Amino acid sequence: TVGVLSRSIDSKIRAISDRLVTTYADRPIADLTREIARELTDGIDSDTEIFLVTSASGQIIAGNLSQAPAQDRTTLGQLLNVEVLRNGIPSSARLIVRALPQGGTLYVGRDSSEQRSIGELVRHALEAALALALVLVVTGGYVFRQLVESRINQIRRTAHAIEAGDLNQRIPVSGDDEFARLAHDVNRMLDRIEQLMNGVRQVSNAIAHDLRTPLTRVRTRLDASLRHNATAAGLSDAARTAIDEIDGLITVFNKLLQIAEAESGLRTETFAEVDCGRIIQNMVDLY
Repeated sequence: TVGVLSRSIDSKIRAISDRLVTTYADRPIADLTREIARELTDGIDSDTEIFLVTSASGQIIAGNLSQAPAQDRTTLGQLLNVEVLRNGIPSSARLIVRALPQGGTLYVGRDSSEQRSIGELVRHALEAALALALVLVVTGGYVFRQLVESRINQIRRTAHAIEAGDLNQRIPVSGDDEFARLAHDVNRMLDRIEQLMNGVRQVSNAIAHDLRTPLTRVRTRLDASLRHNATAAGLSDAARTAIDEIDGLITVFNKLLQIAEAESGLRTETFAEVDCGRIIQNMVDLY
């Protein structure tokens, strides 16, 4: 905004100086002074425009500057930032110095105090915006970090509780963000693990029950044979009976291993298609 305003003012200063020099190059200096007086009293930018005409000797002929700004021949035609006395009041100005064919010098410019004020205002606004943005970034980063740490700590606490043996623990779920979806996935995994653990316990209990009865029976028969029938024939019968019971236990173990391998997918190559319709028909015929 400030740059656009500066370029606009520079273009206007050059245009006015070019018009005055071109129009009054072959006319008396008095015509130029009357035009400058008209420019200063027409009510258009009268509070900011600067005009000054000096003679070849440096005497002020017309304009609203109390004295001519210091300048040399190398600055002719260039836009300058200088300090001037406009109507006896010090101010900053942006002006151009042009040589007149009549031998004098023409100064055309604008008071840049307002422009500088706008620039200062924009600069202060940018500094305030930068400071506010920095505060928001730092505050936002801190709040975001606290939120992330809070959600991660919930997951860690749940993991520690499960590690300690409490499989009933679950991660609290709130909202619908990535952490909530992660918590849903982890909770589903924990549910599945708990189901598998319960299944293992049930299988373990079933195995223990299925093994205790035949083992107790084998022990009882062997003990009875030793106590009441300690003959060679009796011991042989007891041994054969024990072998039959142990073979039964081995069969149970093999079936359990087959079930475990089937559930884990290790024996899928031995699977075969089954005619379910025939099985249903046999069940109907049986019952």
